[in-house]
Amino acid sequence: MNTILDNLMANLPADTTESVIDLDEPGECTVHGEQKIRALKFKSQATGQEFWTQWYCKTCVREQMDAGERDRLKQAQQEQIDRRMANSGLRGRFLECTFGNFEARTADQQQALVAVQQYFESPTGTLWLVGPVGTGKTHLAAAGVRHCCEVTGVQAIMISVRQLIRELRSSWEKGAAHTESQLIEYFGTLPVLVLDEVGVGFGSEAELTQLFDVLDFRYTERRATVLLSNLAPSGIKAALGERSYDRMREGAQLLRFEWKSYRAGGSKHDAR
Repeated sequence: MNTILDNLMANLPADTTESVIDLDEPGECTVHGEQKIRALKFKSQATGQEFWTQWYCKTCVREQMDAGERDRLKQAQQEQIDRRMANSGLRGRFLECTFGNFEARTADQQQALVAVQQYFESPTGTLWLVGPVGTGKTHLAAAGVRHCCEVTGVQAIMISVRQLIRELRSSWEKGAAHTESQLIEYFGTLPVLVLDEVGVGFGSEAELTQLFDVLDFRYTERRATVLLSNLAPSGIKAALGERSYDRMREGAQLLRFEWKSYRAGGSKHDAR
């Protein structure tokens, strides 16, 4: 929304100049009951013709300018949200995941929904979402990431462990934009990091070391970390390695998703 002065300036001939005037004239604003003024006088350089702005009281002008400032602030805030969402790691169907469209059919599912909502309202510590495929872990985690980016104003990222390892290994390539240390610090200091598919497709000593470096950084910096896994706790420990597991277990909240897969029932919002 443009202000009065913005609209005036946009419609002026290219050869005009303006000079600030502050002249009182008879007449009151019908809205505010204040004396009206002409704020600006313009003169054409080509013809010498002078013309004035419309009559406004000072409160009218201020309200228009305040409205313009609010619109500019709203636009800047939306641009920040768009940047956070672009960097969130959410893609495809997971961009549509919200707490509102999670199907909580049972008491256990409702409790999981409430617990995850509460965590992402003020993310701190470690949250484990553990259970079979198709039970909604990824849906709720994606909804939490979206909530952070759009509502709480915090950058959150969801990435699978395999993707994380690939990102770190990309630093080994010649001409890489970032070093491994820089990437470890980046992922280690993000306000909220959601790691999906913990225990799937990795396990070499080098990969476990890289993962430990990120998790240890987050543990030291007290950053909020959410881990999703289809494995039982004993399997998670074996997959992560004892050092990483111990750090992520300390003070962690564990939610078990032990109900039937949504996909088996043909849910509209199938989830992992």
